Amino acid sequence: MNFVKNVVAFAFLAFTQAINAQSPNAALPTVEELMRSPQLDQVRLSASGRYMAAVAPLNGRMNLVVIDLQSRSSVQVSSFEDFDVLETHWIGDARLVFSLGQYDAPTGLTPWRAGACLWWIATA
Repeated sequence: MNFVKNVVAFAFLAFTQAINAQSPNAALPTVEELMRSPQLDQVRLSASGRYMAAVAPLNGRMNLVVIDLQSRSSVQVSSFEDFDVLETHWIGDARLVFSLGQYDAPTGLTPWRAGACLWWIATA
């Protein structure tokens, strides 16, 4: 057990030293930069790898987008203004199931108790 603790401690020290060596005079990020929504979250590939589902900030909320990696085209799947897409999961290659909730609820992350939503890709 001590061996594992020593390895973890060494890895942490090596990581912090590497970061300090790369940018000793780099500016620290602002509070706004640290607290803003991520550009992409919950990134998931479909079973075949052709589609990528992700959650992105749209309409002031985290909404679902699907990107066709072959044609490099994207589709905005959801446009919620009162809820955020919290989780996404592919079912096969043409269907997505996702859950809704609120990231900014006063009591913390709050899932919507109404169940999950289903979306599918129309294939020829």
